[in-house]
Amino acid sequence: MKAISIYPRFAMEIAYGRKTIECRTWQTRYRGDLLICAGAKREPGCVAGHALAVCTLASIQPFIETHLNRARMNEMPDRPSWAWMLSNIHPIRPVPVKGRLGLFDVQIEPVFLPENMTMEELFAAFAPFCD
Repeated sequence: MKAISIYPRFAMEIAYGRKTIECRTWQTRYRGDLLICAGAKREPGCVAGHALAVCTLASIQPFIETHLNRARMNEMPDRPSWAWMLSNIHPIRPVPVKGRLGLFDVQIEPVFLPENMTMEELFAAFAPFCD
């Protein structure tokens, strides 16, 4: 499965379904399932160094101001960037993954968390893995 490393805070926002656009300075021709991995940099209250969700990379568009809210950003990037449109986001049981730059391949069988989980239950599922 294709994977991408994202800052832990933003990876968790994707897993929670609150961030549906990832802002990147580069684009790819790849479309399809994408494993969202939290980078190894530890942040208080965040899971680091683990895969947290599977989603679909549906499309990529030039990043514009109307993307800010769904990207969980307050201001436009300093340089031209791309909006990676994420859909079908499904949180998984955290699995340790060593991140890399760019898209990379990971051989895991994700264990999907129940779709009917409340936000509080999802927080509780990730809590044992948080710093």
